[in-house]
Amino acid sequence: MRRGGLLLAGMAALLWPWPAAAVSGITITPPMKEVVMQEAGAQVVPITVFNTTNIDQTLSLQAVDFESLNESGGAAFIGTQAGADRPYGLANWMRPAVNVITVFRGGSQTV
Repeated sequence: MRRGGLLLAGMAALLWPWPAAAVSGITITPPMKEVVMQEAGAQVVPITVFNTTNIDQTLSLQAVDFESLNESGGAAFIGTQAGADRPYGLANWMRPAVNVITVFRGGSQTV
């Protein structure tokens, strides 16, 4: 009887809906944004950076070109160099408003 009670207690512990551990890291939102450019001029697209770690983070911002990795939907980052081989890449058309930001632990910053 004692073994059955321990087995039942062990199964209950495994099946109990324990709270999920909080994930910590750096998150940006929106992850994707369609921007329709007007004929002339610049357009500002705000991006918010969240820091869910327990330390302050200093981040360097830059535009990086990417392309489809394959049919999986993944993205392959192909670099930051503007060049003749990629005249319409994003790195040629956009730039961050600032190059470096510090996001305090548990905080966020919009750029």
